[in-house]
Amino acid sequence: MRWDTCKAVKTALASGGGCVTRDSDSSVRFALRNGRLLRGHARIEEDWITIAAGEAGKARIDDDPDRLWSRLVENGKLAGTVRFAVGPSGEEMLRADIPVEGHGAFEGELADTCRYLKEACAKRRRARDAEDGYTAPSADEVGRLFEDSPWEIAVKNEQVNATLDIPGNFVQARLTPRGPDTFRATAQLQTVAGEVGAQRRHAIGLFLLLASNAGRLVRPAVHPGTGRTRITCDVEFRTYTSPARELGRALSALSVSVGMCRREIKALNHEAVGAAYLAVRAAGGNGRESQQHKKRR
Repeated sequence: MRWDTCKAVKTALASGGGCVTRDSDSSVRFALRNGRLLRGHARIEEDWITIAAGEAGKARIDDDPDRLWSRLVENGKLAGTVRFAVGPSGEEMLRADIPVEGHGAFEGELADTCRYLKEACAKRRRARDAEDGYTAPSADEVGRLFEDSPWEIAVKNEQVNATLDIPGNFVQARLTPRGPDTFRATAQLQTVAGEVGAQRRHAIGLFLLLASNAGRLVRPAVHPGTGRTRITCDVEFRTYTSPARELGRALSALSVSVGMCRREIKALNHEAVGAAYLAVRAAGGNGRESQQHKKRR
């Protein structure tokens, strides 16, 4: 099964115009180009296909609040599970996750993910709304689609919301159609009034993009508006195999991520807490660099 899946990954990446080489029975390396050269690897881990990629020669961005914040804004424009993240060395990267177990049509989702990766690395990105020519189902139809789910689903005022599983907190995720058999579950982490200063952008942006690389499926994003900024987490998922199962997978991932991030984002919105967080991060980074320097000597 693993090698068959690996071959499917290789075929999908190659069909998307990528240069692909096999690493092992569970891993391939690839290069894609769409205005910029994107290099990465796809691994099969615990019935998941995990894709991580970055632009060749890209510098670290963990000390650049404007670039961190802009990547979160761009996350709100991406499709599938593709998302910007910060890697362990502070480098900018793209991540995507595709479930394999019980997901009979993952080859098609692989091909779509390849296309979304190329769009993400394009020189000009555009917001992806629901697919052109697509007639979205009504809220009642969406509610009926997920009526077999054990998750609490509420249909009200032409909106569909699912209650997340976060002990001690009542948090809902809005379910919105994005295309045929495609939905997005979005939960709000925080609404920030007024302008978000550089230090808060730095602390919140770094925390969320590190979290984007740490977990599966969940994409943190920032949505600037007039007089306020919304900070969200979302999961985009397909329902052509089992709507209830895919919804459960998405809401489980979202519950974990929101449960981990919601309180921290609220704290980092305070200047003093954000400054302390960045100071600890900087001290830890300097310590690692010093140890590496000693080893080289």
